[in-house]
Amino acid sequence: MCKYSVVALVLILFCLQAQGMLSRRQTVSGESVTERLSRVKRQTVIVTSECKLGTGFYTGHKIGELKEVLTAYHLGACRKKNKAYYSNAFMVGGQGPVVVLGSSPQHDLLLLGIAEGVQHLPVLNELQFRRSVELGEQVAVIGSNPHGSPVKAYGFGKVLYAYSLEVVSKITVPHGSSGGPVVAIADGKVLGMSNNSDMGFSGAVSAGVILEFLESVHRQGNFRGGKL
Repeated sequence: MCKYSVVALVLILFCLQAQGMLSRRQTVSGESVTERLSRVKRQTVIVTSECKLGTGFYTGHKIGELKEVLTAYHLGACRKKNKAYYSNAFMVGGQGPVVVLGSSPQHDLLLLGIAEGVQHLPVLNELQFRRSVELGEQVAVIGSNPHGSPVKAYGFGKVLYAYSLEVVSKITVPHGSSGGPVVAIADGKVLGMSNNSDMGFSGAVSAGVILEFLESVHRQGNFRGGKL
């Protein structure tokens, strides 16, 4: 009996030590899920137009003195007295003025710029995007809701379908999350931008399309084409 008790005690101590080492590695390297999501959440903001509320996120880049904010193009699609029109009057985090730096209606992408001194935010780091997506990997969508509540992570769903233009995952997100980043739980990298949700499924513009769009804006200036 004593022999088996000693063996059991050694195994318990070994497991506790291993857990402690893993916990320390997670803390030092920033590998915990909470820290990964928080890193992206700090760069995510509420974006409003004349008629809609959504989400956007800082890319970490600047054009001149303007900080880039990526969001969904359809947030500017408005209707008044049964007449459809597009509004370029946006607010980022309830502040302005905001400048349209580039757009791609076909891919539902809009790049806004806000002056460096307007927002008092933590130091913004360049977001890491990942083009490759694994079917079944867990993701979260960071966004707001129709009431304009502070941004947070909604759901932990699995990627069901992914190709060069779009990523579809099994997540229910509220209206108001359009324009928010879709984040991989495994490494905290951005896999896409949420732009539609219906019946428990969430669609997103893929990171590959986003990166090509951003490169086009940086290379050509104000990009307004339908194709990249």
